[in-house]
Amino acid sequence: GYAEAHYNLGNTLLLEGHHVQEAIDHLQKALISQPHNAEIQNNLAYVLATCPQDSLRDGAKALALAQQASQSTGGSDLIILGTLAAAYAETGQFPKAVETAQRALDLANAQSNATAAEVFRSQIMLYQARTPLRDESLGR
Repeated sequence: GYAEAHYNLGNTLLLEGHHVQEAIDHLQKALISQPHNAEIQNNLAYVLATCPQDSLRDGAKALALAQQASQSTGGSDLIILGTLAAAYAETGQFPKAVETAQRALDLANAQSNATAAEVFRSQIMLYQARTPLRDESLGR
């Protein structure tokens, strides 16, 4: 049980940046208790798709989780779309990564969210260069 405690501890460890494996373990425990929680799915997927440590990435699992999260939110959540794009890139599906990041960019523009729009523009350029996203804050 205690999905919320595992989720919060996992996120705290990620913010600290040096206990990524432990954070993944806690997010996985949270997901076991709440397997349909889009926020937990998304956060775990993001780490599994973007962690700079090869041994901690799992593109296939990241993609499955991000797809589930996106479906449950109707494909209209900027953060989840960004994670889904990163998961596509991690699995080598760069055209889908570009397409998904473009959807996120369009949504950010529609919401007048200039900060998010700039992030998605950068990610689109990365994916067009066939480069997966790496979040260097994970595992500092």
